[in-house]
Amino acid sequence: MAKKNTYNDYLKQEMSELIEEIELPSLQKRFMKSRWLDQVLWLEGRATKSRSRHNSLRLITIIGGVLVPAVVSANSGNISQQNLKHLLGWTAFGLSQAVAISAAVEEFFHFGENYRRYRNTAENMKIQGWQFFQLTGPYKDAKNHSEAYPTFASNVENIIQQDVEGYISQAVESDTEIKAATQAVMAQNIALANIRLSEHLQPPPSATNTELSPHSTAQTHQPSPPVVLLKEDKVELVTSDSIPHTQLESNNNLDNKDSSIPSLSPPLVANSSPGVEPK
Repeated sequence: MAKKNTYNDYLKQEMSELIEEIELPSLQKRFMKSRWLDQVLWLEGRATKSRSRHNSLRLITIIGGVLVPAVVSANSGNISQQNLKHLLGWTAFGLSQAVAISAAVEEFFHFGENYRRYRNTAENMKIQGWQFFQLTGPYKDAKNHSEAYPTFASNVENIIQQDVEGYISQAVESDTEIKAATQAVMAQNIALANIRLSEHLQPPPSATNTELSPHSTAQTHQPSPPVVLLKEDKVELVTSDSIPHTQLESNNNLDNKDSSIPSLSPPLVANSSPGVEPK
């Protein structure tokens, strides 16, 4: 099966025949093939590859960006089969990753910008070649191709120089953007790492000393039994919590000294007053 001729093959064959037919010394014809024609073919090839890659990545981004919401909406509906839900979930995840990767690759390599730059330079080089072959444009005042050749060679070198300068400026700008994005990501990662480290080093909350066991709490809140307090020939029913400690001690001493006062037992009902029989 014969190999299909590409546009570069046609361009190479056509331009080589034209170079051989014009009246130029063999050395200048060789210069044209090695410098001008070689650059034209290289630029054409790079422009074609950059265009194909740019279109492919853009199609993945566009189609994936349209399909992801549709798959997510289908997965959020009432689907009884669990396997189908898993399949739709993984499909949405894969499509979203493909969209993100294609957009990131396009942003990193700048295939669209490279295609436009290569195409512009290649067309300028071909324009210079056709004008030189026909002795038009900047070469219209030349009597023959030998007289117009120095101007042609100068114009070709200027075009190549401009392309190289544009490539270098684009590379510097791209490196600056990449460094800025990398520094931003590093700063964000460092901040997250510091937060995680501080959370890891922070001691867990310890139990306070005021916390008591259920048994001790129950004992603390247990009401004290009522006692009888003798005060100025009156008998009062109070609790030990409401009597100062010194007063309790004095009453105890009084009880020890005067044994003639009868002791009263605490009442069975807390709200009732005990009956005291007179002497």
